[in-house]
Parts: sequence; C-alpha cells; structure tokens
Amino acid sequence: MVARHFVDEEELIALLQKDPDCAEEQARALVEQVKGRDYSPPRREKVLEFQAQQAFPIVPHPEDPDAGNVYKDLQFPESVYAHISEYREQKAQAHAEEGSSSHPG
Repeated sequence: MVARHFVDEEELIALLQKDPDCAEEQARALVEQVKGRDYSPPRREKVLEFQAQQAFPIVPHPEDPDAGNVYKDLQFPESVYAHISEYREQKAQAHAEEGSSSHPG
C-alpha cells in the first residue's frame, strides 16, 4: 500500500511476485484493488494484530509506540498530504454541522 507512492506499477508487481505464493495475476489484481480504493497504510494497531497471527515479526519492537509507523521516516508525494488535509477538513466540517444541528439556536 505504501510502495505504490514510491515505485512504478510494474516494479511493484515484480516486488509482490517475490512472494512464491503471489502469481503475476494476483499481484496485478492487488495493485488494481489498492489503486481503486485509494488505500492508506494500516495503523500500528492493525499491524500488531497481523503480527500476532504470523510466525515472523513485522514490527521488531512492538513495545515502542513509534515502531510500525510507516509514516515516520517517509516523505510521501504532496498529493497524499493534500488528500489527508482534505479528509480532515471534511471531517471537521461534518463534526461542526453535527454539533450545530444538535444545538438548535
């Protein structure tokens, strides 16, 4: 989900195929699904849930609150930050409208 912001589609598909259980068709389908839904990386809590179900660590030091934060050391394209900002503005506006409708004046 994060890699799509840093490598082109063909390189991403090639990287996914390094998993022996991921055929080219599956890799392409996954990339299309992520593009179509504009997925964001999972939050730390979700990554720790995934880790609990696997035999290998995803987050090397789960006790560290910054561990597993994929945003921490990455510089995303400006469009990603614009999308986040727009989402937060819409959320704040919806919250404000919700508050004003519950307190008629």
